[in-house]
Amino acid sequence: MTRIACLMTDNMDELLLRPWLLHHGYLFGFESLYLIDHDYTSQAVQDVLRDFAALGCNVMSGRTANELSNHLLAEGGVDVVFALPCTDFLALLGSNGITCSRSAINDEVARIADAKELVEVQWALENWPGYLDAFRYVQVPFWISARGAEVGAKPGTTTLLSIRLRYPPLLAQGASYGLLAEEKIGATEAYYGDQRGYAAATLRYRGIWRQLAAMMDVGELERQWQVGRPANLLEDRVVWDLDAMPFSPGAYLAANPDLTTNSNLDPFAHFVRAGIFEGRRYNVSDEAAAKMFTIFERLRRVTRDGVAGYVGLANVCHAARCLAEGEEVLRQGVIQYGETAKLVFEFALIALYRQNHSDSIDRWERFIALAPDRPEGYRLLATTCRQVQDFARAEAVLGAGLARFPNDIGMLISRIDLAADCADRSRVKQLWFQLLQKFPDDREVRRRAGGIATFLGAWDQEQTSDVKVEEYRGPVVVDMADHEIEVALARLGFSDTSEMRNFFLQFQSLGSSCEFGLVQRRYGAEPISLLRWNSINPTNLIRGLETRFEALDEPGNLDLTVVRREFILFDRKYSMAMHTFTMEGAVERDKFLAQQVKRAKYLCGNLLADLEEGEKLFVYIDETEQPHSEIARLGRAIRSYGNSTLLYVRVTSDVAKTGKVELGGEGLIFGYISRPGRLSSGEWNIDFQNWEAVCVAGAKLWKSVAHNDLTAPPARLSNSAAST
Repeated sequence: MTRIACLMTDNMDELLLRPWLLHHGYLFGFESLYLIDHDYTSQAVQDVLRDFAALGCNVMSGRTANELSNHLLAEGGVDVVFALPCTDFLALLGSNGITCSRSAINDEVARIADAKELVEVQWALENWPGYLDAFRYVQVPFWISARGAEVGAKPGTTTLLSIRLRYPPLLAQGASYGLLAEEKIGATEAYYGDQRGYAAATLRYRGIWRQLAAMMDVGELERQWQVGRPANLLEDRVVWDLDAMPFSPGAYLAANPDLTTNSNLDPFAHFVRAGIFEGRRYNVSDEAAAKMFTIFERLRRVTRDGVAGYVGLANVCHAARCLAEGEEVLRQGVIQYGETAKLVFEFALIALYRQNHSDSIDRWERFIALAPDRPEGYRLLATTCRQVQDFARAEAVLGAGLARFPNDIGMLISRIDLAADCADRSRVKQLWFQLLQKFPDDREVRRRAGGIATFLGAWDQEQTSDVKVEEYRGPVVVDMADHEIEVALARLGFSDTSEMRNFFLQFQSLGSSCEFGLVQRRYGAEPISLLRWNSINPTNLIRGLETRFEALDEPGNLDLTVVRREFILFDRKYSMAMHTFTMEGAVERDKFLAQQVKRAKYLCGNLLADLEEGEKLFVYIDETEQPHSEIARLGRAIRSYGNSTLLYVRVTSDVAKTGKVELGGEGLIFGYISRPGRLSSGEWNIDFQNWEAVCVAGAKLWKSVAHNDLTAPPARLSNSAAST
């Protein structure tokens, strides 16, 4: 059991001392609380100290908090120690919102103790003057130290936070708060009064008072706290009720995928400091977009208007797919404030979204004139020119931009995209090699590697009908940092990235999801295949294999639909949905559809040829726990083409089986991973080491056993794995 020492620092407040002791005593036990008596003359404070000492609290004198903390860790047998002022109440930001749950808080403290860490608690909900349940989110760090923490090590992070009741309204008659001198009260009110614009959100949360109400009468405390509360302080603010709408960090990131590029982002901090005012969704539902729209409309009504208000409301309109309304909001903003760079940027962006190309071009030119030192203007003007196929003008715009910003990754990649629009394969290849040579470790360059390689291979496919192109044989770009590459090479036993890439090229995905395609991308393998970026369920896959996907050729079978602004190629006969990695508005739809139909038919022919040759190990991920009869049928369908083999990957909770493989009979090998790579929120969190083990073991078994032996009776799935 984790031994905890929770110290109270600073002055003891008559109103907050008893609630503080009840709250932290409930969390950790009264014997875990340590208070330093500074000879307070207040009889009320002395009475509380006497009462709680009888319950087991440690009331001490003669030591500073720092001295006591060091003593408890070194000699007192304590595992974790931290100090809080009388104004701060410990809480936790969990996956489903802020909580004062005893079990959740203790679990996190126990984790810190087990990790032997020094962690920094960075954030606090700090109350508004006169309110016990209205807060702003502020960065007020304090430390939690575990016994055995390495001296000088980088501090760890935690989901713990504090609820800080620091600002009473006025000094109530007969009460001595001991928190703020009377002369500071006016300054405090003025400070909060200045926050009525877009600088901070107001949050409502009563979790701590629900807990305290079960242990004491909080009515008198609340009454005294509100004496002299500043009038109308919250009436001109939008208040986010965390009890009615709890905040989930995972849902917020899933609803706003652009934020996931920042690994150091605190989702809740971003949401309350920027997200509400930018009109971002707080979860992935359409209701969330509508709710944010309503909140932002009210925000603009009750606060003084500003450029941020118009920009934010336009962003909400975009999230709710009300682009015409967003256009009008920005038009009014320009009338009100003139052509500021921020407004013109958003004005041009929404024209780009609406595909009003002439307006978009005109507005991007105005933005560049207003902000010539911002590279995104050149890049987005070139994008609009590409959409109307004015390639010469796009080239000129990018040339002008790169003359000012020669190392701008976005414009360098846009220049490659422009060459691809012009079907200039040699220029794409030249520019791509130059970019790789200059910025080999840039994350955006690595991210785009697969798409550019796919273009180069697909271009060959469309230009040659008699030459089979399996993948683009360009530079090996592995989607890992350099130190991760070194570790992976050592773990897999490969000498270099080319050898690693070639190993993963011997596999071919049969769909289910994009997970295995992402696995291959991580290790530098970019095969071009029909089902790599495709979703298809087992029943339809079996039907397609049994009929050689003949219905794919039927007129009108393939069509384009738009999902999250990306064109998705949809097949009506087999219910396949295939990524194109091309955004709506970037190409002319009908022409693009004709290209995709031709490409899908070509890739289908490649798939059937690979099945007949039997030189690849085909991979299918079971996300639906199919019965063995269906799995066996899938194996037979693949085996009907010749000596091809299926690596059928299942999720298991059996630790002994994860990363292992076993024979399944009828051209089947079963592999086992610990968890699906896609979370319920839609985010990817793939266990790559599990996949490494399955691929290595699967390839070894595939090559070491004669193909005819793979038709042996299937293994019983309930038995222990006959693993390699």
